[in-house]
Amino acid sequence: MEAIQHIDVLSPLRRNSKPRSGLENSLSRSNSRQVAASVVRSESPITVQDIPKDSRNVVIFGESGVGKSSVINAIAGQKVARTSSTAVGCTFRWSRQEVRIGEFSVGIWDTAGLDEGTYGTVPAAKAEENLKRLLKELGASNGIDLLVYCVRGTRVRRALLKNYSIFYSAICRKKVPIVLVITGLENHEGEMENWWKSNESEFTKLKMRFEDHACVTTLDPDIAPSERLRQRCIDSRNDLRQLIVDNCSAERWADVDVGTWVKATLVDVRSAVKREGQVSPTIPKVVLYDITKQDYRYTEGMSGDGLLEGWTAKARKDTFHVYRIHDPEPGPDTMKKISKRGADLLIFCADLNSDRDSVQFHFECFQNSFSGDLTPLVVVVSGADTREIAKQWWTTNHLATTRRSQRTSYIAHLPDAYTNDANARQATEKLQEVIKRHCLDNDDTHGTSPWCTRLGGRRVSSLWDQSQEHDDLLTRTKVWISG
Repeated sequence: MEAIQHIDVLSPLRRNSKPRSGLENSLSRSNSRQVAASVVRSESPITVQDIPKDSRNVVIFGESGVGKSSVINAIAGQKVARTSSTAVGCTFRWSRQEVRIGEFSVGIWDTAGLDEGTYGTVPAAKAEENLKRLLKELGASNGIDLLVYCVRGTRVRRALLKNYSIFYSAICRKKVPIVLVITGLENHEGEMENWWKSNESEFTKLKMRFEDHACVTTLDPDIAPSERLRQRCIDSRNDLRQLIVDNCSAERWADVDVGTWVKATLVDVRSAVKREGQVSPTIPKVVLYDITKQDYRYTEGMSGDGLLEGWTAKARKDTFHVYRIHDPEPGPDTMKKISKRGADLLIFCADLNSDRDSVQFHFECFQNSFSGDLTPLVVVVSGADTREIAKQWWTTNHLATTRRSQRTSYIAHLPDAYTNDANARQATEKLQEVIKRHCLDNDDTHGTSPWCTRLGGRRVSSLWDQSQEHDDLLTRTKVWISG
């Protein structure tokens, strides 16, 4: 373990940055501020004792040669991460550097992902063993607080989707914020930010979405051949630091059962590698629990162990298999009918006027029953006119007193009753986008589809079959639409 090195960096803050939940209060939003940075580099394995209790874990990933180590060096303001010319034999290997930004410790994990050109050269058993060790170390080190995907500022390729799916969906279960860093823009004509304006739509086409981004050069400003390039280097360092400050999750994704996490991750990583960057054709499975009109009575003729009904639904142009749960603690038969690998998304619907104790009880039972720590979970708050109201209500009344609820992926809002006003339409469209974005990527193609079986003696019907009406919140507010 190297000794801690203290460096002082004059760090004007990121231009055009916006306040976000996370570590943003660690740095003043003045034009400049002296920031003390401390750096420790450690190679695997590390011990829990080496990690400061307040440290936030930032995982940087991407293909070899995109400048991940240079990004870390730019953040630290000195060379702390060793660069490598190849990732052959190193898939899922990592190193960790401890960097202090302002008053906060940030553990930066430099990881080796899969490369398009070297795929197949790393034995699967070795890569999986590296991945297991990485997850165990992260699990023992307070979890993951931010993902940083590094790509070169060249043409956007479909192959980028593979690492995105592996780290964001398979490893982090879409419960951790993800940002994009575009490197190699030192010679880009005009402002570096223009690269994103020209290429953002290409990422959208691939359904790769990010909380934020930074267009940078990672060259050393001390050796820049011109004042213009030197300023770009300085601006890039500041943008990278602020990117971390703005986007590190305020709600920690920790206290995960590491054994279960490793098992679920390996299954989905194998699936992602098999797809080779292609979007999964499998229809996502959504488990919905709605207590906004819940009478807590079992319905005769249904599954008898918690499954109320199932149907095929659409949100915008995307199709989903929806399972509405009546009992938050269903029996094993219900679990088997949904999927061998479990749900791809959980949705919990509550109301601003719902009884606090009841909501807490049903939420805890629901997410515990359906692996809410490893499955993306969206909370929908009915009766909230804005998302800020929904988040405040949930945080004040439930998140603060519910230990496991800190793993909620997204808190959405829906107005009291569906109307055609702009606020209601915007809330509905946003929720449709959120549902699609937060479903796990999967390839659940093994075994007989549960949609070909009978559920409690009743065949699963289509949402658009007028013989069966659905009265859940998302149907009432037309989040589910008829395509």
